Amino acid sequence: MVSEFIVATIEQSLKLLQTDKPSADGILWAQALNTKPNLQLYNGKAETALESWQQAQKYYDLAGDTMGSLGSQINQARFTKFGILSPF
Repeated sequence: MVSEFIVATIEQSLKLLQTDKPSADGILWAQALNTKPNLQLYNGKAETALESWQQAQKYYDLAGDTMGSLGSQINQARFTKFGILSPF
């Protein structure tokens, strides 16, 4: 299993962004949400991983980050086509 520290750090980052949501940059949300699926897959939470990639894509789109959005779409497509991706 992924260390509890890593999981807690990602969760803490998302909580910090939530407290500052009005001024938080969309790209920060996207990057945090794009990191989370690898941990979710590693912990056997495939459906929540797909949802996180979808959320990340929305934030990349809002931030105007085409490359980030495409990367998230590629992850979603790979997941959908091949099933669970190996996160590491």
